[in-house]
Amino acid sequence: MYSYGPDDGSAYRALIKGECEHFKHLEHKPYLEIAKEINQDGIHILVDMKQHTESHALHVLSLHPAPEQVLKSTLYYTYIYIY
Repeated sequence: MYSYGPDDGSAYRALIKGECEHFKHLEHKPYLEIAKEINQDGIHILVDMKQHTESHALHVLSLHPAPEQVLKSTLYYTYIYIY
């Protein structure tokens, strides 16, 4: 799990972090550095769950750090980009 939003200290975030095998907080890293890290980690399918929200990282997806990228939409569609 890659988190680029602020750590709000909530129980919900703690639960997610505790359930993930790997959890990386990337909030203050530059987009290029985040994309490089995702690529170096060997991620094959990257799913973005935030899209156009306040703390989005769509710039990271534009760098295509993973061969397959999925954008979860709230409009009944899921977009899959394969590079």
